[in-house]
Amino acid sequence: MNELLNTVRQSQLRMRLASIECRLSVLHADRKPVPTDKYALVTITDIRNDTILFTTPLLLPDEGKLIYGCRIMLEGTSFSIMGGGIKRLNELSPYEYRMEYSLDEQEQIRMYAAVNAMLETAATSISRAIASYISFHSRAYRNRSLPRQSFQI
Repeated sequence: MNELLNTVRQSQLRMRLASIECRLSVLHADRKPVPTDKYALVTITDIRNDTILFTTPLLLPDEGKLIYGCRIMLEGTSFSIMGGGIKRLNELSPYEYRMEYSLDEQEQIRMYAAVNAMLETAATSISRAIASYISFHSRAYRNRSLPRQSFQI
């Protein structure tokens, strides 16, 4: 039962992480600024110390000539990260990418605190829902009486 509960929690946390709005845009090409306000929405799958993993149906160039920017919109706050070193991790759509990013230390602390607060809130809500579901169904199964049938040979 604990294994199932952990699997459900991990799945729900991944879904919650994927719900964060992330706008990807090209900031520099060949060390020249790219003046544009266009962006693509990507789905975050993981955020680590210096890398972000995301998926998108777009086939992005993964050469070292481009610098990308991500604007992460998180519960009324936005964080801008920039990075190069984008690497495609699979060859089928939706494509998964890993991007190395840089962020000022104070901003990184703020971003991690906001993400962790969001995930803790999600985990608490999920735990309550699962506990409610389990207690309701365990009582229902305990109280259910199955009709007895007599079989004749």
